[in-house]
Amino acid sequence: MKDLRQMSYKEFGKLRFLDFFKKTDDYYHDSTGAMELAGVAGLSCSESNGGGAYFASPLDSNQTVSISLDFERELSEAEGNALLQRLGLHIHKGMSYQEVRGKLGDPTRDRFGPPTNGNPTELRYVFGSVSRFYVDCFITESEGLSRVWVCRKDLADQCDKW
Repeated sequence: MKDLRQMSYKEFGKLRFLDFFKKTDDYYHDSTGAMELAGVAGLSCSESNGGGAYFASPLDSNQTVSISLDFERELSEAEGNALLQRLGLHIHKGMSYQEVRGKLGDPTRDRFGPPTNGNPTELRYVFGSVSRFYVDCFITESEGLSRVWVCRKDLADQCDKW
């Protein structure tokens, strides 16, 4: 698998939840488009494990356009970190603000600067030479890197709800 920097939208679209995460009793595949998710204009379908991770696709397509990892919820740290490595991001749960910036470089957006006094921060990056992807890293002072969102930039830029 190519990393995110070299991946096309078509290749990203072929990524499937069960290729990275074990199927558990909490596994859910919504094919009815029951909700709106960040970065997907309109209703979206999703595969998830009960909240810690989801892969989203537009209702009219079976192509993954957005991946969310929330280490604060029921997400296997090993599986989540392994996915981040496979995408070539070289970040992992718990990394500090400085460590994430050290690995990924200067973000295109640094919302709030380093996390302080219990307030989280968000770093946004844009990756890709073939296709462009947003990578948002959410960092807290006490937990470090706790959430990561990866989304097709072209679709996210069209979405008025994010």
